[in-house]
Amino acid sequence: MFAKILLTKYFNMIENRNNYIFLKYIFIVIFITLIGCSYSKVVKDNNDKDEEMNPNYKNTKLVFDKAKGKSKVSVLDDKIKISISNGPVIYALYGQYGLIRDIESYRNNFMINKIKITNESKKEIKLKSCIISVGVEGKTYNQTILDEEWLKKEIHLGVNKITNPKIQELYKENSFYSGVFTDGLLIGHEKSVVLQNQFFDLYTPKKIDTLLIECFLEDDHLINAKFKVGEYEQKNKYIFPMKGDLAIIGGPYHIWGHRISLLSEFAFDVMKVKDGRFYKDDPFKPENHFCYGQDIMAPADGVVVNLGDGIVDNRTPYDFKEIELQAKKELKNLPLMFASGGNFIIIDHGKSEFSSFNHLLNKSVKVKKGDVVKQGQVIAKCGNSGSGSTSPHLHFQFMNNSNYVFAKGLPIVFENLDNGAFSDDALNRMKLPTEFEKLFKGWGAEFSLVKTIPKK
Repeated sequence: MFAKILLTKYFNMIENRNNYIFLKYIFIVIFITLIGCSYSKVVKDNNDKDEEMNPNYKNTKLVFDKAKGKSKVSVLDDKIKISISNGPVIYALYGQYGLIRDIESYRNNFMINKIKITNESKKEIKLKSCIISVGVEGKTYNQTILDEEWLKKEIHLGVNKITNPKIQELYKENSFYSGVFTDGLLIGHEKSVVLQNQFFDLYTPKKIDTLLIECFLEDDHLINAKFKVGEYEQKNKYIFPMKGDLAIIGGPYHIWGHRISLLSEFAFDVMKVKDGRFYKDDPFKPENHFCYGQDIMAPADGVVVNLGDGIVDNRTPYDFKEIELQAKKELKNLPLMFASGGNFIIIDHGKSEFSSFNHLLNKSVKVKKGDVVKQGQVIAKCGNSGSGSTSPHLHFQFMNNSNYVFAKGLPIVFENLDNGAFSDDALNRMKLPTEFEKLFKGWGAEFSLVKTIPKK
């Protein structure tokens, strides 16, 4: 009918020889219509080829459609639960940048320690893909998509970690670590899977405050859970527990050893530096390390709630076989957690803030359980004790509980040094001796230099 009307108008116009503008309009409409039909066919053919070349095309499209709010999948009830070991809040490190990036923005650096998906329904379920979204005030700024292949790898790693007999023994009182774990995408009745260590480091106009985990099942149902991301609000004022020119190994921004553990996520390994070196002469003698025997101070007023002393210092730095043998001897008398950390002190500073000092020099602890300590008071000396100490240093961490099994590491700001030195901006400023380069590069460790200043 439409074509008939157009042709009638066309012949009338030719006969009357007027209104050429309308004539041009008709031909343009016909031309665009034909081109549009051809384009639609090309797009459809290309989409069909994408599906042939990539078996996961439909799944990937579904994931992105869901991210855009177009998916028709339905959300399941609370019989399938997503939880994280971080607790109700994921603590983030926020850095404000302007000159470096020529635009005012925030650096958001945070970690999900473990994600646990538990099936409490009566039927078996199968995971297909997951999205981890982070945003500010309801607006999404970043999405991490874990497809089926990547999920398998993440679950394999996570389940192997959490079912390790040593981990199960250490955390047997922590309910997050309990249950029956399965290695794979299929989750049976009353079984769980775990994903290990999901890191985020991104720049946004405002501080990230929300994290959403969405997982799609094989039947296109959806399970999800939302968590808060925030900055820890420190309750007390602290000074750094050592004085002088110091090297911080694996500070909070560095994604290596400490950061993978919820307990020591924001911990520091501290060494003393002189003329760009950690030691004099032979590095395989602990007494040649500048930090060995140095005073360790209480960072704030508090009460000593736990301690351990009497563990012999490792005699030869970097002798891993000797350190392992020494650790086995200590395990006969101490829990694994304490044998790894060596001689230690834990101080309660009030308001759910605790400081922990590890690898202390044998027989150097100067306080008793229950003692009240003052800020700056010498409490012990730096040593080389415990299986976690390959060379003399202080391991210092700030946490919300005195019990390592339930404690969560907290970020900390010190009154007597430039805390900016713990960001990436201050890394790699020190030339390390050859033997240290080989040792620490293998671990992926990074360094920051700090200098304590008199408290105002």
